[in-house]
Amino acid sequence: MSEEKQSSKKEAEKALHKRLKAEKKDRKSAKKEEKKALREEKKKRKRSEEADDTATDDVQAKDKKKKSKTKSDDKDERKKERAAKKAAKKAEQAALLEKVPKVDEHGISYTKIQIRRMTRRAKRGLPPVPTEEEEREMLRQKKLDKEEEEQELAGLLHRSNREDEDSGEESEGDGDEDDEVADDGEDDDEEDIAGNQEDDDDDGSDEKEPASQPRQHPTAKKCKRSKPVPPDYTCMACQNRHSPAHWIYDCPEKERRPGSNHVKKKLRGLNLPSSCKVFVSGLPFEIKSRDVEKYFATSCGKVVHCKLLTFEDTKRCKGQAFVTFEEEESAKKALKMTGEVLDYEPEDSGKKKKKSKGDAEMPKKALTLRVSKVKSRIATGGRKY
Repeated sequence: MSEEKQSSKKEAEKALHKRLKAEKKDRKSAKKEEKKALREEKKKRKRSEEADDTATDDVQAKDKKKKSKTKSDDKDERKKERAAKKAAKKAEQAALLEKVPKVDEHGISYTKIQIRRMTRRAKRGLPPVPTEEEEREMLRQKKLDKEEEEQELAGLLHRSNREDEDSGEESEGDGDEDDEVADDGEDDDEEDIAGNQEDDDDDGSDEKEPASQPRQHPTAKKCKRSKPVPPDYTCMACQNRHSPAHWIYDCPEKERRPGSNHVKKKLRGLNLPSSCKVFVSGLPFEIKSRDVEKYFATSCGKVVHCKLLTFEDTKRCKGQAFVTFEEEESAKKALKMTGEVLDYEPEDSGKKKKKSKGDAEMPKKALTLRVSKVKSRIATGGRKY
């Protein structure tokens, strides 16, 4: 009995195993069929899309051909229109030229410009040859236009001259108020001349400068200024003794000397410098302008102005200066001071400076002054240091 049961079990297991295999095969075959169907569908879609693309391409190509044909047709039409216009223009010009005479009464042929003018007149419906009255009118109109241009030019020139005179009078009329401004304007050229002074002093030759000849200026009456005078303004010529209130360049007591206070920038350094001004070198770097003024005031005379030449970065003195005295005699005294030793101690010398143990005091170099006349650029050859 046990053997029969075992054999029946084995048969049942075999049958089950066969059935499972068959089911598996059926599933695989079903999957393969599904995949085939999907592939065929994709191929169909691609074919349909390609067919649509080709159709659209054909349509676009046809449209392009149509457009190119229309463009070429339009170009041809435009060319024809241009050619027709040119032909009509030529025919019109030929018709106008037939109306225009080529020779005048005396048998002299007209120029191209005259023929063009006559064709324009014929185009407007006028006779090609103008009458005597028309010619006179044309000449009169030309003359009037020329006179108007000349009057406009003369008015512009007069206006510019008037403005120049007004600016010149305003600069001259301030009197003593502009002296300091003129000195400041000359300071820019003093630095250019300073290097040349050093080169010329080493040679030891003091060139004699030509004497300046006084210039004669024509005296001309000027109209009074229309600009209103402020209430706090004081005339430097009469100190408001005359009434009504007036500008200094309208004052009766003012002496008019054109060019006395106004120096042009182009002529700065070319005019002869003042005899009261000297060039000083050999100054210490720590010195200040007030110390130079004190030193020369005690030994020579009153100092009006002192200009130190300084370095651009540190603003320290270069050892050179321009000193202007009140009188010429004091400037001559200063010229005799060349070779003197300047004993100068700065104000900060009383303060004790920290010194390291290894540092030793260096002996100071004795500075000798060198004073010379201020020379113009003509004398120095226009050189710059």
